[in-house]
Amino acid sequence: MAYEKMLDKILEQHKQNEDISKKVYRYTGLVHAIEFFSQKFNLGHVEDYIYAFTNELLLPDQIALFVKKGAKYKLKHVHGYEQSDCIFYDDKSYDELIYYHSGLLTNEKIEDYFPKEVLENYPALIAIPLIMDRDLYGIIFLNRLQDTFADDDFIIANALMNLYAAALTNHKNYDDLLDMSKQLNEKLFNLFAINHSSKALLSQLDLSTLYELSISAFSELTQSSFTTFFLYDELTESYRLMSLKDVYNSKLIMFINLYPTRPIDDIQVGTLTDMNDLDQRQAFFKLFKKANEKLQDIKAQYIVSIKKDQRLIGFVTLGPKTNNNPYEKSIFELIESLASSTYIAISNARNFHQIMKQKEVMNNKLNRIVQLNVLMKHINGAKSSDQLLELTLSTMSVLFGVTSGFIALYHQEENTLTIQESIHINGDLKTIPMVQDFEPLKKGENIIYNSEADVERIFPSHVVEAFEGNYSGAIMVPIFVEDNELKLLGVIGILAIRDKILGDEENITTLEFIASHIASVLYQFYTLQQVIDQYKPDYQVLLLQDLKKGIVEAKEFKMAFKVVHICLSQTYQFQRVSLDELGALYKRIYPVDNANIFVFACDQHPIQNISHVLGDDVIYRQYELGRDFNTVDEFLQHFNEA
Repeated sequence: MAYEKMLDKILEQHKQNEDISKKVYRYTGLVHAIEFFSQKFNLGHVEDYIYAFTNELLLPDQIALFVKKGAKYKLKHVHGYEQSDCIFYDDKSYDELIYYHSGLLTNEKIEDYFPKEVLENYPALIAIPLIMDRDLYGIIFLNRLQDTFADDDFIIANALMNLYAAALTNHKNYDDLLDMSKQLNEKLFNLFAINHSSKALLSQLDLSTLYELSISAFSELTQSSFTTFFLYDELTESYRLMSLKDVYNSKLIMFINLYPTRPIDDIQVGTLTDMNDLDQRQAFFKLFKKANEKLQDIKAQYIVSIKKDQRLIGFVTLGPKTNNNPYEKSIFELIESLASSTYIAISNARNFHQIMKQKEVMNNKLNRIVQLNVLMKHINGAKSSDQLLELTLSTMSVLFGVTSGFIALYHQEENTLTIQESIHINGDLKTIPMVQDFEPLKKGENIIYNSEADVERIFPSHVVEAFEGNYSGAIMVPIFVEDNELKLLGVIGILAIRDKILGDEENITTLEFIASHIASVLYQFYTLQQVIDQYKPDYQVLLLQDLKKGIVEAKEFKMAFKVVHICLSQTYQFQRVSLDELGALYKRIYPVDNANIFVFACDQHPIQNISHVLGDDVIYRQYELGRDFNTVDEFLQHFNEA
């Protein structure tokens, strides 16, 4: 008996030692598991080690590890069960398991949550839920065929469950941090790229280059294989395709104008339109006329709207990515930012071009004012009406580019325009009849014909022939004064201007200014001539007085002295001959009447010089001092004898 007691005591002690060894082994294994799962592994390795540590520390006869793949749980590892392949689907009740149970599952709880067909193939006494950040990532079914799980087993199982939950959650958080870091790096790079792109865009003032830069920036930043850029064009009241880039066809050219179906202020569209979504696509197409037909070739997957004060001022379309990957959500914010920078750059460039055009217009106006000032100086220096008109037309030709035109004086009795000066018009054309269409000139109104057909329709045929094809239209500006009533003096007619539109408002204003200025000068010449005619000196008396002085001076200084008698007609004529050109040659001229003119000369061949001015159709007689006469009386005898 004593021996048996001793033997039992030894066996009991041995069993206790064995239990202690098992516990030490388990806790040592648990410490190793804690140390092991503190390291970083990929998810597949974590799943493998979960199965290995569970199998090693809990010693089940049967074990099955299910992990979540998408919306279903798939058997990853199995031991002891007959069926080696199984799948069951996710269920909303599993969320309840995480939030309300949050612990080991015993046989009764297992049956409440999991499908019967699964439990029939994988019976289990306990189940360890694998929790990954409030989500049931997987489940471990454990079963023993003879023994049950003891309290120590539950302690180890519970510890393993918490350890696995921490490891899986840490893995998820680490992956999330990696994804976030990747996204932040991409954002940082994209912001860096946008910053440089914005600088390049804002520093560019050439619109065509600006469109090319913008579409390249959009395409490279998004990796879009087909990118287009539309902007609202106020001139056509449409959204016009400014630029495009097809990475597979660099030579592609398209012209698209999208006309809105409603006023631009009433267009309501989101910042991002997903063209893969039927409702969003149809809603976008309804904003424009025939949008479905016009946009079918641009392969748009997404449309990023550009807005200013809630107005749709443009949009960017993105086609499939070159690597066929989906677009990240963050890229659309960057695209919107780049699009806004692009719009600002384009607005700046347009404003710059507008300012430069305005500057050019102002410079042109300043130059025109300077040119008009030069013209006025020339006009004010004219000494006769003929010189006035000649200076006016020649200056207009040089300073204002008039290549064909005329200045004509109006004769009320004949109701005709007599051409005084002309450029590139046949010299045989002397008069233009005042046809009915010219009547507004008598009222001080301009007449403008903007085409060759109008000129050929209005002007008489012989006049059009005299223009010799040098016309693109016609502007006729009246030269008139208002003396109690409007009095038409003449007309400035312009048929062509070099490199300018004939009917341009600026040209008409210039011609009106010139006409009004020369009208007063021309009218003063007419008035002065009337005064001169009224108080005309007695040239016969002056002739005899100056002849006597001339004879004395010639004899005193031994100079040649000649008197040239110019007989314009054998009979009396009423028409007066202009002596302006002759006056430039000789200072002492005596028109005793409209048919006879006497000139005192001291040169060798005065008749030859005078004939160059008056022509050979008149009669010239020359009387020389010392040969034909010596005194005034002897000079008069030549005419008494006649």
